[in-house]
Amino acid sequence: MPGTWGTGQGAFTLTLGVDGIAALMVLLTGIVMFTGTIVSWSIETDNKDFFVLYFLLLSGVFGVFVSFDLFFFFFFYELSVLPMYLLIGNWGSSSFFS
Repeated sequence: MPGTWGTGQGAFTLTLGVDGIAALMVLLTGIVMFTGTIVSWSIETDNKDFFVLYFLLLSGVFGVFVSFDLFFFFFFYELSVLPMYLLIGNWGSSSFFS
């Protein structure tokens, strides 16, 4: 699925696809994220913020595995790092669950 932004030498081409290893990683990511959604369904404090960040993380991880372009690979990687940091910082302490 190619798409181009811009013209000339500075144009970025978004190319998404799934090869053999990416299909396996997308499947595993889907299973892990589905399980994580079920497990974290009982979060009561700021659950809307949690799930917005969680699904932003999910889209970033899926984007990392299906991008064929180095620029967008890095973009999706960075898209997944910020929500991961915020999720760990806000809901990652053991005192939260006790």
